[in-house]
Amino acid sequence: MSSRALAVVALTTALSPAARALPVHFDCFFPDVRGDCRELETALISTMAVLERGDREGATIVIAVRGVAVDAGVRYDVSVQGRVNGSDVAVAVSDRVPDALPDDAALVRQLNLLQRAVSPALALETSARTEGGAVTLRLRDPLAAPLAQARPDAASSTGWYVRPNVSLDWSVATTEQLFVFGGGRVNYSDETWRLVSDVFAGYRRVDDKDLGSPPFEARFLGHESQLVHSLGAGFSVRATLLQAHDSNDNQLFTSRPFVGLEWIRMPFLASDTSNFGVRYQLGGEHVLLLEENLNGRLQESFLLHDASAFVSWHFDRVDVELEGAFRSILDDIAFSRLSAEGSVVWRITDELNVALTGSAAYRNKLINAPAELSDDPLEQIFGGNFGALATNVSVSVAYTFGNALLDRQDRRWR
Repeated sequence: MSSRALAVVALTTALSPAARALPVHFDCFFPDVRGDCRELETALISTMAVLERGDREGATIVIAVRGVAVDAGVRYDVSVQGRVNGSDVAVAVSDRVPDALPDDAALVRQLNLLQRAVSPALALETSARTEGGAVTLRLRDPLAAPLAQARPDAASSTGWYVRPNVSLDWSVATTEQLFVFGGGRVNYSDETWRLVSDVFAGYRRVDDKDLGSPPFEARFLGHESQLVHSLGAGFSVRATLLQAHDSNDNQLFTSRPFVGLEWIRMPFLASDTSNFGVRYQLGGEHVLLLEENLNGRLQESFLLHDASAFVSWHFDRVDVELEGAFRSILDDIAFSRLSAEGSVVWRITDELNVALTGSAAYRNKLINAPAELSDDPLEQIFGGNFGALATNVSVSVAYTFGNALLDRQDRRWR
């Protein structure tokens, strides 16, 4: 099929993927011509879930790809050889890609060529269908048996997802402790916009009858809403608003608007890859305090700014991310903090995630720290942390309704 063909063949995988994917060996060489062998191999494996990488000796089929410079372009030759279910497979196809074609479009042409070459080694799931001038073949691994597997990233269908979160922890020993939390996220994403709203509420109660003091209680509730707009070339701007009450942090009410600029290498991920980016935000905060702070005030208004950088790795079932950040009051660096955070998210299924998160922060002066610490023994132990060092480790389980794939694809302002 030449580049001038009127129809394009689109390949999709079966809804019930393989228990054991078809092992393939990828042999690629682009001497002095445009193309990235590793990127092309990753694109093929991620878009055809019935395939998996293997060495030459253990592979069922071997895919050889070569690029040769021709007049005003590159000719890509692909051969597929192997033996599947007792039948020999031998396919050879080629395509000439003009130099004038953008890199992204050239990668799509290369990927389409590979898919066409591999298709004879797969089984036809259903008859081909034509829609909008495209011929679609539904294929599956001939060695397949049904087994749950991650849907391919490209299977996104709607821009919405909802993720509620509820937890209850009650323990009785020397002290009786009760912690209740509820919250959730609503998210809409497309290539240009992202709208996110998080709500949260919690209650904590600690009682020790032997101390003869009243129980320690803490409450928090609030929301953080954000609107993100992509500018192109990895850049996006965000407007966000946090409003909250947190008695454990000496905050009767906090309102914190921010605007920020982010650059990220890949705003949307379509396959297993690494990612990195940087951010800068500028905003302000108005806070009403429950007790007078170090400045002897019950309310404060000030400007804030922060900068951060992060790196992440995205795999079929696991995401790993590391981030470092600095934040301070704009005109008083004494009120500042330096923090680091790491997270690992395991997708048990596409919708069910388990996350392990750890963070550490070194804080200088805290604007919300009370002038005098409480003399209540329970509050001294379980109350807010106003010291220089703060650490936290948490494990959470979340189930996503709607398009769960968006959470792994859309990396803007995560």
